Amino acid sequence: MNTEVTQIPHGVLGDIQANSGAAIWLGALLIFMGLLAIAAPAIAGEAITILVGVALIVGGLGQSYMALRVGLFAKGLVAFVLGVLTAVVGAWLMLQPVEGLAALTLVLAGFFIAAGVLEFIAAFALRPGHGWGWMFGSAVLSFVLGVLIWQQFPVSGTWALGTLVGLRLLMSGWMLTFLGLTGRKLANGL
Repeated sequence: MNTEVTQIPHGVLGDIQANSGAAIWLGALLIFMGLLAIAAPAIAGEAITILVGVALIVGGLGQSYMALRVGLFAKGLVAFVLGVLTAVVGAWLMLQPVEGLAALTLVLAGFFIAAGVLEFIAAFALRPGHGWGWMFGSAVLSFVLGVLIWQQFPVSGTWALGTLVGLRLLMSGWMLTFLGLTGRKLANGL
């Protein structure tokens, strides 16, 4: 066995071998979905906006229900109101997916800019330790991406969210596929 394989804990190695087929199929599905999202980023972005809206509605209604159910309504009106507000924002995202996508794009730009700044700080705190350069590179990439999305707004709303989620799906798909292929290779005795 090569050194990379021997460094995998034995129980994990068995799990990888046992589930290699599922990992390959799921990886292929994620690659396909990622390619679709990259090919049609505006549609993918709107679909993501609607899914976020659904999640906010469910979470908001659940929070409001629990506030009423456990008697927080009288003692903690804030929990109930926050739940209602969360559900209203979710409904707005579902009913206005284009405007919601624009709002999420601005949030995404702000997130990348803030993440870039914080990664710069962390990279220089680690300097000259091992791996600080990777963190610095990630900081530069995050910051530049955030600024590009911000500068290209509102046009970036048509491509940013869908493209980035598509890339993430694509990378996850490749990772699962290679993990499954490695498991299959190990199951067959290398």
